[in-house]
Amino acid sequence: MKRRQLFYVIALALALPGCAGMRGVDLGPGNAQTFAVEVTNNRASIITVSYAVAGGSENTLGTVASNRTERFVIPLDAPGNVTLRATTSSGAAAGTRTVMLQSGTTARVTFQ
Repeated sequence: MKRRQLFYVIALALALPGCAGMRGVDLGPGNAQTFAVEVTNNRASIITVSYAVAGGSENTLGTVASNRTERFVIPLDAPGNVTLRATTSSGAAAGTRTVMLQSGTTARVTFQ
């Protein structure tokens, strides 16, 4: 019986560090600040939201279900404008919005 308990203790000790490592989120470079944006989807279907900074590549934030609001965190080097783009599940454009991200505030955007 003690052998079985020892086995479980060792298995648990090996498994826990792996679980803790999966929780990490890459927020970009070490000097990046984080800015919050709330996206409301008033459309009849789910949308996928992405963002781009002037001259930069587009990055996917996530999805927002119909008639729901989701909060996303965007890593940037400094406060500034970003363009949010919404697409439908078929890939069709559902709108773009440019917002100014500032420290300590949450930008709010609605897609109709």
